Amino acid sequence: MNIIPELSRRQIKILYVATFVIIVLAVSCLCFCCHSYPQRLVYIDSLCDSLPERAKALLKSVPAKDIKTNADRMYYDLLKIKASNNLYEPQIDSTVFRVADYFENHGDKTKRRDAYYLLGKYFVEHNDAPQALKWFQTALDISDDDTPLAFKSKVYSQSGTLLFYQNLYDDALEMYEQSFKCDSMLKDTVNMIHGMRDIHRLTGIWRNLIKLSIY
Repeated sequence: MNIIPELSRRQIKILYVATFVIIVLAVSCLCFCCHSYPQRLVYIDSLCDSLPERAKALLKSVPAKDIKTNADRMYYDLLKIKASNNLYEPQIDSTVFRVADYFENHGDKTKRRDAYYLLGKYFVEHNDAPQALKWFQTALDISDDDTPLAFKSKVYSQSGTLLFYQNLYDDALEMYEQSFKCDSMLKDTVNMIHGMRDIHRLTGIWRNLIKLSIY
């Protein structure tokens, strides 16, 4: 006689539990995505491109007690690799793989993009051009209008150089032209000169190839 009401109460209870679980998960995800990194690390990040030596020195002075969570540790390691890369220091271990794997699933797009780029640089240093190009392109794929043009420029330029040394001249030219476009928008005359040099080098090779095909 009371089967239907009993089932209804049971269903309501299940619905309440399911709703509670969903809310808890949503709040947890929101809190995780909005993780507040130590201001010291955020400040060091702002120095990595312009003053990498200073950034590296400051990283060494960060107290262990300031690295409270795994997210903080991954950010700290990312900055170490970023500063070292801008000082043209080789990546001597595989830390970048752990960092890239972490930010692929956590954190914001900017850190993920930087991790992908630095993973590409790792493969450049280890003479694996296909993998380097793959991760450079992945970094570009998640870039958007908010991505610094300087970042896009260097990734395009470095991709162009890798393609150039694989004799993929059409693809290399496309990358060099994209890099030059970014530098032009920034009015970065130094890098514009470098870009013109790279493009001129390619056109010179084409002229020679045309001559050889004629004769």
